[in-house]
Amino acid sequence: MDLKAIMEHNVHQVKRRRLNSPPTFTPSPWIFTIHTVVCKNSELHLHHPRVQHYLDVPRLFKGDSKASPLRGLKHIDDIDEISKSDDIGVILFKKYSCNEYYSRTERLFDPLQQPKHPPLSNLLPYFYSLKEDGNEAQHWSERVELISSSLKNALHRLTDINLERLENLTNKRNMDELYHYFYFNRKGEPKGISALHNSDQDRVLAFRQFMECTFGHEYDEADRLFSQGDTSWKHLRKLFPPNEVVVTYRDGEPLAYLVQACHQLDNLELSLNCHSWGFDGAFYQEKTQFILKWASTEEERVEIQDLEVHPLKYDDTGVEETLRRRGEKFWQCRQRRFIAYTAPQSTFELRTSNPRYMVDMQMYQQIHVDNNPPVRKYGGPDVTEAISPNDPFLLLLPATIHGFGFHDKKWRTLSVKHLSDIKWNTEAFKHLVLHHTKKDLIEALIFSHNSVIAPTSTDVIEGKGNGLILLLHGGPGTGKTLTAESVAELTERPLYRVTCGDIGTNAEDVEGYLETVFHLGTQWNCVVLLDEADIFLEERSPADLQRNALVSVFLRVLEYYEGILILTSNRIGTFDEAFKSRVQLTLHYPPLDQDGRQRIWNNFINRLDHSGVKAHIDKLKDKVDMLSAHELNGREIRNAIQTATLLAQFRGQTLGPRHLKEVIKVSNEFEQYLTDVHGHSSSEWARAQGTRAD
Repeated sequence: MDLKAIMEHNVHQVKRRRLNSPPTFTPSPWIFTIHTVVCKNSELHLHHPRVQHYLDVPRLFKGDSKASPLRGLKHIDDIDEISKSDDIGVILFKKYSCNEYYSRTERLFDPLQQPKHPPLSNLLPYFYSLKEDGNEAQHWSERVELISSSLKNALHRLTDINLERLENLTNKRNMDELYHYFYFNRKGEPKGISALHNSDQDRVLAFRQFMECTFGHEYDEADRLFSQGDTSWKHLRKLFPPNEVVVTYRDGEPLAYLVQACHQLDNLELSLNCHSWGFDGAFYQEKTQFILKWASTEEERVEIQDLEVHPLKYDDTGVEETLRRRGEKFWQCRQRRFIAYTAPQSTFELRTSNPRYMVDMQMYQQIHVDNNPPVRKYGGPDVTEAISPNDPFLLLLPATIHGFGFHDKKWRTLSVKHLSDIKWNTEAFKHLVLHHTKKDLIEALIFSHNSVIAPTSTDVIEGKGNGLILLLHGGPGTGKTLTAESVAELTERPLYRVTCGDIGTNAEDVEGYLETVFHLGTQWNCVVLLDEADIFLEERSPADLQRNALVSVFLRVLEYYEGILILTSNRIGTFDEAFKSRVQLTLHYPPLDQDGRQRIWNNFINRLDHSGVKAHIDKLKDKVDMLSAHELNGREIRNAIQTATLLAQFRGQTLGPRHLKEVIKVSNEFEQYLTDVHGHSSSEWARAQGTRAD
């Protein structure tokens, strides 16, 4: 048949098929099926054509002998002419084996009467005949060839498969791309098709119908399997269309990714190219490749949830809500945020009760400068946006974030799921055992600092004299450090506590360290506590140049600090005169009298009542007068209660006055021993040295 006859035949066949097609499928004359018969030219097939092409399904016909070739009725004379025609869009080649067909139909032949003299062996096949037409042959392979350049260009735009691959669909990998693309887009309008010309849209939709007709039974099989929560190797790749959210686990943490591409590898493996969102002060795409290994046989069914990487929509463990909540927490930390952290004890080397962290990725990047920063693709939502983004963005955010711990002054990698809002103890300042006038002064200065009613700087040099510096002096355990902690709670600010051990004694190092502390304190609106700051406050003398340098450095750095700084000292007698003008308020913390000790004992006993510790609260309160008679400072009272609690728990008893008496007795014995050894008490020695007059 020539090309014109072939086209007329195909139109006729399409019209006939349309009458028997379901409403959802409309056969197109633009798509051809060509049946190719291949014969190996074995002994019985020596005269058969090696390759022949037909428009109809080949078979043998009534009266054929065993020497007849497998053939159709509509022979194609010139296959190359069809392959170059602009009137044809797609050709489905189905290949048949003449030899295989004969092996299945040999028993259907009836022998004919042979001549008296045995015929030659090559003539024997002619002495057999078919009584009726044979069954249609079954093809053993098929391939698709795209003929229309318009269709190829349209598919290239939709699928990103390059034209060379679309022209070589005999390559299984290339055909797999189209096969899976139309599975992913078998319902609804294929993404991006509206941007095509109307005629190209029609071609693509016609080709989709062709793919559905050809492979729809496999697509349906995959859908049935997935609906049962299972998959097989044959259908594994169908689980991973572009933009599918998948989940995997690392160190027990669920991590979500968005699939960009999926490719089948050798040895029962899939390559998944995915991305999630990273954060370095701005959001960027972080690419990840997974190699998903199929651990079972090809035919075996496996639960989708058991795959190392699996689509989130098939997970019924509640992980999606977990990811969303975690993403919300991360989004809340996109800008500077002061948070509490309640990680399990094994997370860090040191265990700290109620650790608090500042999450500030911009500051982290400034401190940890990367001289060779990676090339990153930014493009996530702006961090200044007030409204939380929609899924899947929140699902794809990291499981960890960097935070600065105020308990150990280190940047840590924090698990986002353990972040929580801080519960401020605003009542702590009320329970502070200090004269009410002093407490009023502290509150007045703290709340007016940097407020709208605060006076402008009176210093002639801009940037100087804007800080608030408080000096708290007195003996140990009188409430100096507790005051700073209570001020931070009252004002809901971070407490940045620094000791001389943190700072060092080299003047140059001290200056650099303090500048860093004061910079962070200003940026994060901290209450900076320099505890036991005596080395920086001591009066300078010509005999000690190193200490003089430390004091001078400290004085210079203080001039330009604009935040709140609280200094504590128990050696105020050696105070350098230069600090007097730089400190806005100096408060003396006298030794506790019995009334003060009673208030502290009552405060701690009330806390026991709400702490869950087994204790005879009423009995303890009845003995407050007796307990307060012992000359203990606030820290010693706290230590006595903690030690007595442990003693009671060790004995399996309920905490009562008896346990406290035992602990205080042992403590007093030690204190008396030191007094006997030195010949004086610590307060007497401080007075004698001129450092403190308790």
